[in-house]
Amino acid sequence: MAICSGFPVNRSGVSFAPLPIDTTYEQEAQSMLLRQQVYMSSRIFLPSGAAWRPEALIPILIACWIVASGCAQTGASNLSNRTFYREEYGLDTHGRKTWFDHIMEADPGGIMVVSLPEYEREAPAKIALLPFADRGSAQFVVDKIALTRRNPEEEANWAWTDSNRLRRAIDGYLSEREFLVENLIQVDRVMKDHHIYNEDALRRVAPQTLGRWLGVDAVIYGEVTHYEAYYVGLVAVWQVGVNIRMVSTHDGRQLFAEDGSRYSVDANPAFDPVGIALNSAITLLGLRDVRLARAEDETAREMVLRIPRSPRLEDDLIEQADSWSESGGPGEAGSDQSASIISSSASITPSSANTIREQLDGMFGLSPSSVDGSTATIKQTSFP
Repeated sequence: MAICSGFPVNRSGVSFAPLPIDTTYEQEAQSMLLRQQVYMSSRIFLPSGAAWRPEALIPILIACWIVASGCAQTGASNLSNRTFYREEYGLDTHGRKTWFDHIMEADPGGIMVVSLPEYEREAPAKIALLPFADRGSAQFVVDKIALTRRNPEEEANWAWTDSNRLRRAIDGYLSEREFLVENLIQVDRVMKDHHIYNEDALRRVAPQTLGRWLGVDAVIYGEVTHYEAYYVGLVAVWQVGVNIRMVSTHDGRQLFAEDGSRYSVDANPAFDPVGIALNSAITLLGLRDVRLARAEDETAREMVLRIPRSPRLEDDLIEQADSWSESGGPGEAGSDQSASIISSSASITPSSANTIREQLDGMFGLSPSSVDGSTATIKQTSFP
């Protein structure tokens, strides 16, 4: 082979250009160089002269796992040292729907709030929830059509059931706040003792009188406005609505009022006939009782979250608790007073029974049935 014009030439005198370098060979060379670097760097963990083996990394991995586990256990043991009574986030926003939540859940409901400007100064310490009224038909209603035919007795029972569900839910969330909430069982007993069996009878009693009966600073009236379902093929909805009014028992002024409702929407869109049929059947299951209970709970939570917080009431509760700590507990003074009353009046006349009732109600919140009018003998002695 001869060289002509800088290119190799074969015997026939035809020159040809050199072949390009194989790129695959170049990549393999770089890969071998990389493996050699990894091998050399890994030898720092091996004894001198030892050959490289993949299983040599097993002790190293086990050691790393032990160290990581020890750190995790150390962190877990420190969890018990976390202190209580810290700053709590989201007190007024946790569980309260935003506009984004309304869009995502297709909830068109809303709540209107009316608050007294000087509510902070007039905020009541002790409150009681009166029996709620029901503005519905007390029937199982879907798409404004009653699917049941209940008799008057059943209607009365279901009206009480529906209204008391909302009442209990609101009572539970109010008990988490700075208020001292009277027990619903005791409130109902006092109302029955005074022959308050319906809304008309309740309206005829002034808030000031209710305050004396219950020993509270404010009473809450309530009305259930919506308690019904909607079903349109691929969409099932529960609507629960209520309005409440907080009225002072000192001067009869309305301190706070709310009116609104919440929708629990279950939607399952579909576009083909088979999907529409299946999703319509699945959506119908959205009218289960548990979804109704969630709508009740959400309505109550949203209502209570909108009641302004009162730092003054919180400070009063803290001050009262401090006085209990200094005196040895909340029942010390009360026990002495009750013992003096019982020892001095083991058997009293019916004319003075009312006086004892008032004293016991003022100190312990006992119902009038705690004292027998005929012999005036104390029947309940379970004091705080």
